[in-house]
Amino acid sequence: MNDEALIPYVSIYLNGKNHRVPADLTIVDAMEYAGYRLLRGVGCHQWMCGAGVTLYR
Repeated sequence: MNDEALIPYVSIYLNGKNHRVPADLTIVDAMEYAGYRLLRGVGCHQWMCGAGVTLYR
């Protein structure tokens, strides 16, 4: 069994497209894992600073 089989994954939807990402990622890290390149409006990226805006359901 490989290590990837032990990691829990979750589904996220970005612009209507489903992506499976590791469950322990932040929202920003999950978006980058899914292949999105974030250039602005990301805040301080690693810690909770409140500069970014997120809508989730």
